[in-house]
Amino acid sequence: MNSQTDSASIIAPPNAARIGRSLPNPLLGTVVFIMLALVAPLIIIASTSSNGVPAWIGCYAIAALAAARFSWVVSSARHHIVDMIIAVFVYGFLGIAPMVQLRERADVSTTPGFMEQFAWQTVTVIFVGYAAILVGAVVGGRVSRSIPASRPPALFSPERVVIVTLAAFMTTAYYVRGIGVGSLFHTRAVIDAERGAVWPNPTTAALITGFSAMGLLVAAVAQILLFRQRRERHEKTPVVLLVVTIAALLVVVNPIASPRYTVGTVYVALLAACGVWSSLRKFRSVAVSLLAALFFVFPVASTFRNTLDAKVQFTSPLKSLLSGDFDSFDQINNTMYYIAERGITWGDQLLGVVFFWVPRDWWDGKAVDTGILLAEFRNYSFTNLSAPLWAELMINGGWPLLIVGMLFVGFAVRRWDARLAIEIARRGTPGLIGCIAPIYLLIVLRGSLLQSMASLSIILVLGLFLSARQTVHRHTLRL
Repeated sequence: MNSQTDSASIIAPPNAARIGRSLPNPLLGTVVFIMLALVAPLIIIASTSSNGVPAWIGCYAIAALAAARFSWVVSSARHHIVDMIIAVFVYGFLGIAPMVQLRERADVSTTPGFMEQFAWQTVTVIFVGYAAILVGAVVGGRVSRSIPASRPPALFSPERVVIVTLAAFMTTAYYVRGIGVGSLFHTRAVIDAERGAVWPNPTTAALITGFSAMGLLVAAVAQILLFRQRRERHEKTPVVLLVVTIAALLVVVNPIASPRYTVGTVYVALLAACGVWSSLRKFRSVAVSLLAALFFVFPVASTFRNTLDAKVQFTSPLKSLLSGDFDSFDQINNTMYYIAERGITWGDQLLGVVFFWVPRDWWDGKAVDTGILLAEFRNYSFTNLSAPLWAELMINGGWPLLIVGMLFVGFAVRRWDARLAIEIARRGTPGLIGCIAPIYLLIVLRGSLLQSMASLSIILVLGLFLSARQTVHRHTLRL
């Protein structure tokens, strides 16, 4: 397709619904669905015992539904980045992983004592919640046709980018000075201990850590987008600050001392800013790669979590699905057990999320992370557990909140994807928040919400500050 023709159609599009569209690929979608919904489950059935918990059949249904959605996403004639992220999470964490766990009757190491009597309830919660997301997406798809397509993209202010970059470097310097440079290349156990000793208040520690990592990430992505903006406008494109910022980011957020979700967010966000979503072909390749990485790379990435003496070992994907990384199904199961014993919390957990920035020293009754709440309820020795969005909604408001909340999520996701498609069609990349937040959504989906809010708020606040719109005359744009 001619690039000049593309640019002209984007500046004055005849039809907003055509922005970001290309040709669908039904053959790819069919092959992907067969591999995900038929071949992979058959391999699992052939490789696991047959005397497991019968609810594994329900997990297969969840996996098949997510596989169908993922297949539609990668074969669609339009970018559906956020929809893809949700499908990857549901397929891997709530479909395939519990299917293996239930067929093997294997306790996940971090969540022992699976409550079989709540297995089918857990399946129902997941299935209904994801179905509500898909219904909300259908409604959002109809409404998204009204999104204006002729609005020119906002230009980045170099002054604001420098301000955010300096703030990120200052916070990072304070953070590194507190924990020590050596801790950046030590195990997560060591760095967590150092952080807890320097900043005993969890809220303070989360905000400082989040601003260091996500502040540098926002600054790096903003500088990449500013570089692209300047190049398109034939302006000078200095790169020294950009190189220094990316180098600092990759040192602070490295695979040894940082959580894998954070490292993955950094890598994918940087690639997004560089244009990895610029074409449907690239989008499809990255989507399939992300799903494959979930089973083959994600488990290996935890090698140095507790010791630097460990050796990288590539274990069977089926065996890795029994690890504590894939505790999401068990935590929803624990949620149903909690509700049966103690009832819902009537929004108390969500209240803690909304006011996550309030220190516990000021609020004695502030709710703990839902993952911690469930761990303490089950008397687990290890409390740093996940709490998927399904668990958060159920424990706060039961079935009504789950259905309404997931309908809203689906509606918002489709609207968000429509805007991202327009941004990609215009510039080859999403906006600043669009480069980072979609992949960070994996952290939000896995939960807990309270744990993910500090970094998310930093991404949103800095992103909105940098993306403030300036008046631009259409004839000055070079798209």
